[in-house]
Amino acid sequence: MSGTRTVTLSGGGPWGFRIQGGRDFNSPLTISRVNDGGKAHTAGLLTGETIKEINGTETSGLVHVRCQQLIKQTGLSLTLTLDSSSSKPNAAPVKTSVSPPKVPLVSKSQFTTLHQQVSYSTETGAKSRKAFRSCSCSGSSISITSPYSFSAG
Repeated sequence: MSGTRTVTLSGGGPWGFRIQGGRDFNSPLTISRVNDGGKAHTAGLLTGETIKEINGTETSGLVHVRCQQLIKQTGLSLTLTLDSSSSKPNAAPVKTSVSPPKVPLVSKSQFTTLHQQVSYSTETGAKSRKAFRSCSCSGSSISITSPYSFSAG
């Protein structure tokens, strides 16, 4: 494939691709990665294609961050003018379907708040004041959520 083409992605971000380059990098803005199964992949974007325009704004004089802003602030529709004539696009998208580690969900009702009474002594004799430290526990796990706070006893 060579030449210029216009592609419109719909539905809002994430769009499923990454960019590299810009005026501050002295290189044209290009697609550096296309996520497998993402909107960009479905629309046929290819790694290595040059992005000439983002929603009608030319990218040749823009720094990288400004191009990112144009993409992120686009709303529900993103129109890109792409040029693949000066590069060799790679049609293989990057697989991003790595499953995150499974973490059990714990509801708030499964936690119990505990209070611990503390007695202490001074040089003049033993004193007893109530001091509480809030803790949360679930099963056999206990975590301290606040430091000691003394109250009149």
